[in-house]
Amino acid sequence: MSRLIAILLAIATPAAAATVTLTRDGAPVAGEVCRFRAGDALNPFKRWFASQDVVCDGAIPRGMWNVFGRTADAVSAQPVFVNSNDVVSLELAPAATVVPLLPQGKSGVIYVPRRGSGFAFDEKTQRVSVPANEDLWLFVVDKAKPVALFPVAAIEAGKELRVDARGDGPPAVVGWLQIPDEDRPAIENASGIVAPAVRAGTRESDPLPSLRFLHGALFRVRDVPAGDAELRIEGRGWLHDRVAVKVENVLTVAPQPLMVRAAGSLTVHWSSADLIALNNTLGECEARNDSTLVEVAISKCPKERRGEPVDPKGCAPIRQESFDPLPRMGSVTLDDIAPGTYRAEMHYGKLPPISGQATVAPLQSKELYLTAQYLGAYGSVTRGGEPLGEKVQLKFQSGDGFAPAELDEYHAVLRSPVPPDAQIKVAACDGSPGAIVLTDEPMRPNARYNVDIPANKLTLSVTDTFTREPLRGSTVRYEVMSKLQRRGVVMQETVLTDGDGRFIMEGVPVREIHIAVSHPGYQKQELEALTMPARDEKEIDVQLVPLRGNNGKIISDRAFENGVVVWYSAAGSETERADLASDGTFIYMNAHAPDETMAVVSLSHPLWVLRSPEVERHEAIKVHFPTAVVRSFTVALATADRRSSWHIGFVIGGVRVPPPVFAMHQAMRKEAAVARGNQLLQVRDLLETGPIEVLLGPTTAELSNSGRPFDFFALPKYANVPRERLAPNAMHVTLTP
Repeated sequence: MSRLIAILLAIATPAAAATVTLTRDGAPVAGEVCRFRAGDALNPFKRWFASQDVVCDGAIPRGMWNVFGRTADAVSAQPVFVNSNDVVSLELAPAATVVPLLPQGKSGVIYVPRRGSGFAFDEKTQRVSVPANEDLWLFVVDKAKPVALFPVAAIEAGKELRVDARGDGPPAVVGWLQIPDEDRPAIENASGIVAPAVRAGTRESDPLPSLRFLHGALFRVRDVPAGDAELRIEGRGWLHDRVAVKVENVLTVAPQPLMVRAAGSLTVHWSSADLIALNNTLGECEARNDSTLVEVAISKCPKERRGEPVDPKGCAPIRQESFDPLPRMGSVTLDDIAPGTYRAEMHYGKLPPISGQATVAPLQSKELYLTAQYLGAYGSVTRGGEPLGEKVQLKFQSGDGFAPAELDEYHAVLRSPVPPDAQIKVAACDGSPGAIVLTDEPMRPNARYNVDIPANKLTLSVTDTFTREPLRGSTVRYEVMSKLQRRGVVMQETVLTDGDGRFIMEGVPVREIHIAVSHPGYQKQELEALTMPARDEKEIDVQLVPLRGNNGKIISDRAFENGVVVWYSAAGSETERADLASDGTFIYMNAHAPDETMAVVSLSHPLWVLRSPEVERHEAIKVHFPTAVVRSFTVALATADRRSSWHIGFVIGGVRVPPPVFAMHQAMRKEAAVARGNQLLQVRDLLETGPIEVLLGPTTAELSNSGRPFDFFALPKYANVPRERLAPNAMHVTLTP
């Protein structure tokens, strides 16, 4: 079977040149090496339609080219991407000839849909050599834009066919497919997999190419009614994607590619010992009607970060199944799920849950095993060495314990041994007393370990150093240090002072403690390290010094968390930043011009950028946080360069988001701020106060890191970077470097 392929050559230096040889049936042959310019490596509209000037002089000058070989009765086959210093051998196969009759001033490209490659119309010969026995599409091109499409039936080898392309052609919608970089190896090398289907309403596209040629391939859907429509990619074993398109009466080109992502499957197996008997050994504060069934819950989790465990709080439940515990085993299977990280958790009665996680790759059938094996622990539970005299619950990192009121002995069921410096949360069933006890040595399996709550108390009183007024809502951050690891922090917490400016902590661990106190509008103060004895009471007076400045406020119906307000000048420099209190108040020192960008960044609210409000002299900034739509989406890069990373920018309602602000916003959500290769960049929580444009900035290698925040999009050289408008309801945007 004859095959066509085009080769894209990127010449690195003026002196470098690719060596191209032609073969047929494995033997060298003489023929022409031809080229026409390619506008992009992966976007087929830019690759095949950028230029139709065919040159057959055998030379490959610097630039990007679609290169093919031909003889009188054959053309080259097999698409390959090579570098300029490579030696390329093009295998020739039987050819046919198309003689297009084109409108005045227009050019043409023959596209082979089964192979995902094309040939430009040669104005000198007025002909196009094409692979024989292949269905073809003849595109009429006007200034690098396809304006009409004429289907051409397969032509026998050695035959010539004249095609009249001087009309509008049959109406059709044409788009292209893109496979994320991380999915391409699995999809292109798969066998026995049915390709996905592309549909617009009830209309299905022409047959798609094989999985090997799916990335960057064009597709055609015929006879779609004019008006608003939606292109969809779907099929068993494939994730769904969609693109909105406005269909015209002639040829319509989709504005964005359809993303092709293969699904996977996950089977969770569980097994256990006698759960019923073990559950009966564990006491509880109040009798509950716990389920007598084994519950297995499966959740989809954010992408794993190297060296960081998956946070269960970020996982979203997708499936739950119940099982009879008596068989002591079972399984549940999820088909057609998105590749990624999944977490499964098994529950039964009062026993601590058993969990596990697995990463499912495209087209992979993954198995995850949950085995319920438990350890026992016991010992006394006291406060200052004295019995508590009431029912007590104990929460270990790997299990739970309980002590009845009539005894000061607890019994615990654990998933794994407890190491030194581990936290044990101890609380009476009525809530008081309660404390966190840190282990000084490892808890051995099925061995005695006594737990004693320190009988001590620490009180912090926070006041204004001048007025002596108590500072309500001051932030107290304390760290409890390890006994075993130098400078190791084993426990930390951030709390707020009460209405009297006080924070009281009882049952303080007998460890070195570091405390820092802050309040909006005051200088932060770090206290000297202290260690509380097991039996003692201590009160510390913390006096904070006020800052000078203007009192601004962001008015919102919910509290801010980890908030900051940042200003950037029109020239791109950061001019000021101020901490944002939970009630939206902040203190800033400088006056800000109306051409400055003001950004409100927090963990609790979406990213909001605006022009700095104009205020009268001696007045402060006071603005309401908008109730606009919050947008989250992915950004993909249509590039074959997997090693480079690109900065991505945004303009929202005409206001540019400074890159350091976006990086801060993404870091709070544990997301990346730059796009690597053509991997998907997850953009989260942008406040859509106006149209959102996505900007393709420079690579990270282009910018030197000065260590100072700067909006490099303010520089003239980056003023006209490529950009794409985020369409309403769109979930992704594709940019082409």
